[in-house]
Amino acid sequence: MSESKTPTPIAEPLTDERLTEIRERERAATPKPWTASLQYPHVCWIGADPGQQIISANLSERPAEDIAFTAAARQDVPALLGEVDRLRTELAAVIGENNRLAATATQVEADRNILRTEQAAVFAALRDALGTSPATVGQAAVQAVKAIEERDTARALLAEAAAEVIRKVIADLEITPCSFWACDGPDKPFVSMKTCRVCSSVQELRKLLAALDGTEAVKS
Repeated sequence: MSESKTPTPIAEPLTDERLTEIRERERAATPKPWTASLQYPHVCWIGADPGQQIISANLSERPAEDIAFTAAARQDVPALLGEVDRLRTELAAVIGENNRLAATATQVEADRNILRTEQAAVFAALRDALGTSPATVGQAAVQAVKAIEERDTARALLAEAAAEVIRKVIADLEITPCSFWACDGPDKPFVSMKTCRVCSSVQELRKLLAALDGTEAVKS
C-alpha cells in the first residue's frame, strides 16, 4: 500500500462551497457515537450498537492513532463547523461596524469640506469690507471669528465622538482571535491572502483613527 502524502496546508480561507461539502459529508455519515475499541486498537465501532458496524485500520502503519482520530472526528467535525459559524457571525458584525465607521469618516470629511467653503466665504467678506468704515470691518471680523469658532467646536466634537467609537472597536478586535491560521496579526504589514479580515479591519481602523487624531500611526 502506497504511503499517503501529508496534506498541503490550506493557503486560503474556506469557501462557502467547501464548507457546504464538509457539512453534507458530516450529515450523510452514520450518526455518533463512534468509539475506538479498547480490545481491538485497529477497530472503531460506528453508531449506537457496538459490534454491528466497524471501521478497521489493520493495514495502517499507526492503527491505534488512526482509529482514535477517526472516532474523534465524528464529534470534532460538527464542533469545528459550529465554531466556524460562530466566528463568521462575529466577523460579519465587525465588518458591518467597520463599514459604519467608514461612512462616519466620509461624513466627517464632507463636514470638513463644508467648513473650508464657509471659511473661504467669511474671509472673502472680510476682504470686501476692508474698503468700508472701521466699524464695518470690526463687525465683519467679529462675525468671522464667531463663525470659525462655532465650526471648529462642532468639528472637534464630531471627530472626538467618532474616534472614541473607533478606539472601542479596535480594543474589541485586538482580543478577537485571527480568523486565518497563517495571519501574523494586526501589528505586521498587510499581506494579501495572509492577513485575516479581523486584523485587516484593525489596520484600517487604526489608519482612520490616525486621520481623525492627525497623527502618523495610532494603536489603542
